[in-house]
Amino acid sequence: DCSRSLLWCHGRLAEKTRISYFRDEFAVSREWLGLRGRVDATVGNGNLPGGLVEHFLVTCGSAAGGLVACLQFLATGQVS
Repeated sequence: DCSRSLLWCHGRLAEKTRISYFRDEFAVSREWLGLRGRVDATVGNGNLPGGLVEHFLVTCGSAAGGLVACLQFLATGQVS
């Protein structure tokens, strides 16, 4: 069905836009440069945001805890 294809295409475009923002704009932002030294060096600018989420998933040991810790880190700059 055509509407389903259109929605799928729109969803993929929105996903690519979010990823592009993290890799192209957030990676060079003052906020990220200030936070950068507080996480493992394996979290590179080229693998944002997935690398950052993965870092917290591994360090927290649970999916829920990792996602919460990642969001808290982005919001406050504090590593829990």
